[in-house]
Amino acid sequence: MFEGIACWPWLRVTSTGLKGRGINMVTTIYADAFGFDYDSFDNMIRAYCKVPNAINLETARDKRVKLCRDNSVEGLLVHTNRSCKLWSGFMPEMSRQIGAACGIPVVSFDGDQADPRNFSEAQYDTRVQGLTEIMDSRKGGETA
Repeated sequence: MFEGIACWPWLRVTSTGLKGRGINMVTTIYADAFGFDYDSFDNMIRAYCKVPNAINLETARDKRVKLCRDNSVEGLLVHTNRSCKLWSGFMPEMSRQIGAACGIPVVSFDGDQADPRNFSEAQYDTRVQGLTEIMDSRKGGETA
């Protein structure tokens, strides 16, 4: 699972780092944020109250745990988006709880959707490599 919004200026780097290791992202929370229908103002308000940035930690965690279980997720890659203070604040704890509830490894990397200078290609690559090694070792396989 890829947690957090994409690092838009770094899409080639982030996708290549996964593809090169044979990692498939099977779920993300953000599909819900952009995929709802409403036919009145009241329904629009109800829909917006359920998007990822409008819910508490427990609800956010539970939605992600369900996605991980429903999609047989083997690892969690977390983008700590520094321009989103809400997520930067509780992302480490939420990620820890998801990892514990699902029994999966969790790694995070820093980024910023508003300032591409806050992304380190080397940090990202190291974290994805570590995640790959942990997932491979749990399957009893060789590391990529």
